[in-house]
Amino acid sequence: MTDIDSADLEPNYLARLALHSAPFNTQVEASFFYSGGQAEHRLNLLLHLLRSSRKIANLIAEQGMGKSSLLQQLQLRAGDELRICFINCEGGVDSTFLMAQCLLGLGVDSNDIRSTDDPQKVLRQRLEQLVKLAIQPILLLDNADDLAEGTLAEVSEWLTWQNEGKPLFGGILASKKLLTLSASAQSRIQAVDLPPLVEHELSDYLNHRLKIAGYQQASPFTSKDLNTIFQQSSGKPSVVNQLAHQKLLGISRQASKFSIVDLALTHSIARWSGLVIVVIGLLALLFIGKNFSQWESDNQADINDNIILQTESVPVSTVDISNQGKNDDEQAQRDELAELLAELPSDLTEIEQLEAKTSEKLVEVHTISDFKNEDWILRQDKNSYTFQLMGSWDRDEIVEYIAKYALEGNVAVFNSLRQDKVWYVLLYGSFSDKQQAILARSNWPEPLNTVPTWLRRFNSVQQQIKGKPVIQQ
Repeated sequence: MTDIDSADLEPNYLARLALHSAPFNTQVEASFFYSGGQAEHRLNLLLHLLRSSRKIANLIAEQGMGKSSLLQQLQLRAGDELRICFINCEGGVDSTFLMAQCLLGLGVDSNDIRSTDDPQKVLRQRLEQLVKLAIQPILLLDNADDLAEGTLAEVSEWLTWQNEGKPLFGGILASKKLLTLSASAQSRIQAVDLPPLVEHELSDYLNHRLKIAGYQQASPFTSKDLNTIFQQSSGKPSVVNQLAHQKLLGISRQASKFSIVDLALTHSIARWSGLVIVVIGLLALLFIGKNFSQWESDNQADINDNIILQTESVPVSTVDISNQGKNDDEQAQRDELAELLAELPSDLTEIEQLEAKTSEKLVEVHTISDFKNEDWILRQDKNSYTFQLMGSWDRDEIVEYIAKYALEGNVAVFNSLRQDKVWYVLLYGSFSDKQQAILARSNWPEPLNTVPTWLRRFNSVQQQIKGKPVIQQ
């Protein structure tokens, strides 16, 4: 389950855009189906295969490409000449469940199902009855590749049944990869792919979903936004929805990363850079002082020579004492310079070690483990509210965000799987009702009161945590 799966979720842009529902919710809703481009073409092809051929269509596409949405739309457009039995096999179902659902979907009385000792015989009889009425029975399986090998073999057998040389059962099996059926059913397989959105469809796709949700103004997405969304999603509808949702929330996936380690590195570089500048300045002063001393010494020697020539009674020791004072000052400068140089690390390794120590101290102050976790979230009243402040694939961004806005108190971080990667989510606060949450937000200090937020019920967060495996790190 992703961040926008539940109807309980209330993105903050609904009121701002005058929307009556979330336009990029990933729940399969018939009204949001985009009947343009490739999806519409594949829908018409599948309907043609069911009505005019004996093929078994294998709809192939990876997760998030819109297979379920397409199958839902197919059921809505099927006429009375088709009797469709739809079963979602996500997570795997056994043959007993599959048989019972087929019988119910094809209109067999539940009492007949419970009383029979041979459900396959009842199923075949029902298929023959429908065919005699010029109604084509269709088995529609979503996530068919989740079926166990034995169950898929049993389905294959049903699809081989014939009456007067014609198949009794048509079918569309949706999967992430090409299925292999047993017996003669394999010869009837017709693979149908579901390609991603192409770039010129993206604007129409987003505008369609916004319009269905009640939006009546000009598109909120600029040309730059559209280009960014397409480049990051490669046209995959589920990712397009998520990116569009984040854009409307005001969350940037392209924000520059400035980690705590970077902060320590910058601090260390600034410190040593200042010291180096001081050393260079002292070297320059020493060089100038030395040259000046030499020049003064030469001039003094000329003067002394003249004085000695004029009056040999002037003691030479006067010149010696003056030079000794200058030498003492010069030696003191050299000693100070040597002390400064001694403080500098001898090589890059020492600098790196110092930076590592500094960053370790800073990182120890704020880590994911310092904040409330899934256990705390699951203990909250399901009807209470919380604010989701951000989500990221990089947990350092979560830590930086918490430090940036000095978050304290009920700060919670949990993770789940999204697109087969660990996804980190930051929650803030626990409020008994929506009014309390809104009032609390109005009192947040600057700049926290300016960040985009997403008011969620704990019920939806708990469902998200339970809905997919949590990765502990």
